[in-house]
Amino acid sequence: MSEAMHTGQLMLLDGLPYADKLRRELGAHHREMRERMTIVEKKDRIKAALGHSPDFADSLLAAWWCRTYRPRVAFRVRSA
Repeated sequence: MSEAMHTGQLMLLDGLPYADKLRRELGAHHREMRERMTIVEKKDRIKAALGHSPDFADSLLAAWWCRTYRPRVAFRVRSA
């Protein structure tokens, strides 16, 4: 998602409710590359930096994952 924001694939609209808070939360996340792996900063450190849990960023990440990687799992409802 970070790469998508940097390349312009994901843009936050200025009129989006809580856009400033979301930008702050997304900006608090740091990552680095080590041996072809992306290492993401622990959530406890992000919480400490922000003073609260990054709930808006977490929600956006979940929505981005569902849109981008759409699980190929089919659900069936069992009848009794």
